[in-house]
Amino acid sequence: MNDNTALFLFDFDKTLVDGHSHNYIGERLSRLIYLPSGRINFKSHEEYEQFTRKNSIALMKNFLADDNLNWKNKEKIQDLMKEILASDHKIGIVTFNDYPDAVKYAIEQLLGKEAADKIYIKSGLPASSYGEIQKCNKVLYIKEVMEKTGITNIKNVFFMDDDPKNVIAATDFGIQAVLVGKDGIEYINEVYNFWHKFNNGHDIFVEFNNPFIESKDIYILNGAGYDPVDCDIMGKIKA
Repeated sequence: MNDNTALFLFDFDKTLVDGHSHNYIGERLSRLIYLPSGRINFKSHEEYEQFTRKNSIALMKNFLADDNLNWKNKEKIQDLMKEILASDHKIGIVTFNDYPDAVKYAIEQLLGKEAADKIYIKSGLPASSYGEIQKCNKVLYIKEVMEKTGITNIKNVFFMDDDPKNVIAATDFGIQAVLVGKDGIEYINEVYNFWHKFNNGHDIFVEFNNPFIESKDIYILNGAGYDPVDCDIMGKIKA
């Protein structure tokens, strides 16, 4: 991959959207499976997967229709992502969300299918229990997306997440990472800050469609005194 290519990594729940779609979908799927008359008996794992895929997408549609849960700063995110893709940079989604088909559907609704197909989505749970998941960070997910998108230089990666432990772990890994606040505006400015500096460092001239704002409040954390662990998707914790 050309070293002039940057990779922008977005978390999904509580970062791109206000709500937590994994919890929203999971709670409602359980109600569909565990009926008052008893649990649905699936004939095969494939039948269960088809049921989950179909209903997770339908539930994501409902989630996105709720203004209290759906996109943070939708138009700004749309413009930002389209501008990144138009500049031949890469976008990845890294999320502890067990419904990847639903996440893909949401991105398609945001950007259209053609643009969404250019985005690598790493969506799944990193461990088998809630307690283990709480100990995990997203470094392994970040590494996977870097490999799949052909990005080898960690200095070319910018990561955004609402969970401090993920931001700290990414920073310790060596990439620039920013904590997303509740309003989801500040980190958009930080994307343009990073992009502007990246272009200057690679002698690239780009006139941004959106005004680039030099931020006064940088939400970048360091890892001093914090030691999160990496987890793989099978639930094995790596110290």
